[in-house]
Amino acid sequence: MLKLDLRDNLFRIINELKSHSIIDFIKVGNFSLNDLCQLVIESKEGYDIASTYMPSRLVMSEFALQDIYKAETFTSMLDFLYKANINKREHVLANPSFSKFYSIHNSMIYTFDLINKLLIPENVYDEEDKLIYEIDDNYGALILQIIEEEDISLKKFIRIVSETEKLIYIIYNVLGEINKEDIEQATLSPTIKLLDSGSDININIVLPKKAAKIIADLLKEMWEFITSNKIYKYKRNLKGLEDSISICNKIKEAENNEVINKETAENLIVQTLDGAAKLIFNQTITKEIVLKTTNISNRDMLLQQAKQLMLTEGEKDNTDSHHNEIKHKKD
Repeated sequence: MLKLDLRDNLFRIINELKSHSIIDFIKVGNFSLNDLCQLVIESKEGYDIASTYMPSRLVMSEFALQDIYKAETFTSMLDFLYKANINKREHVLANPSFSKFYSIHNSMIYTFDLINKLLIPENVYDEEDKLIYEIDDNYGALILQIIEEEDISLKKFIRIVSETEKLIYIIYNVLGEINKEDIEQATLSPTIKLLDSGSDININIVLPKKAAKIIADLLKEMWEFITSNKIYKYKRNLKGLEDSISICNKIKEAENNEVINKETAENLIVQTLDGAAKLIFNQTITKEIVLKTTNISNRDMLLQQAKQLMLTEGEKDNTDSHHNEIKHKKD
């Protein structure tokens, strides 16, 4: 599992299971047993919710959370708390089931803090534990995730990095053409802040803030368009796609204001859409998109869309070959 994903899943689990509240509650020393029971029940409810998400289940199993939340153990622990007469820390921790319950929650918090300090660079997450997309007045972060079912080949990784660089410079060019004030900022060289590999690969790229936001919005808007249309519709409805993309509308606006001519506008739009499509169909989208999960995760959906695209392209190639063969026989 990726370091960022491990950290994010552990953060989600700790919040869902009320780990900080449980530890802080016990540390007080004297407390209401009824309030503690209510907190433990809420923790169980959070565990049940977290268990519906596969990545969270994988992390929880490493901490053996299933052992302390299974019906028999959990009921026994709750029964002890309800019947306990002493609301002292030492008394409740003397119970083996609750002691293990407390210890595992404490271990998760300690592990999370350790990952944050040793494995995650500074300025990746903010004080509210959200990914940072604006580093300062000039720079922003573009966080991409390359999604693979198996290990990614070096050839494909190089291709994706190359296509990412091309898209960045396409957007630099767009910014320079439609707003001359952005020319200087668009000369700043992008750098990789974090490369995090596991089953997938996370790439955190630092580049001018405006360019980072445009690319993130571009990939998000194109992804939403593609997932709401079948692949063949996407291929045949580029006009609808243009209208759905914010930066394309900015380019058209610059053309209407005679900042650029029609030919330049058309070229910029084609390059922009082509650059984004190459990333998406090489199974690369922003981390933000991956984290937004509905009934089917965006990660799984991207894998399906990529396979469908390959089948569509294969059918197209076969059809073209068939037509060429017929034409050749006629000649």
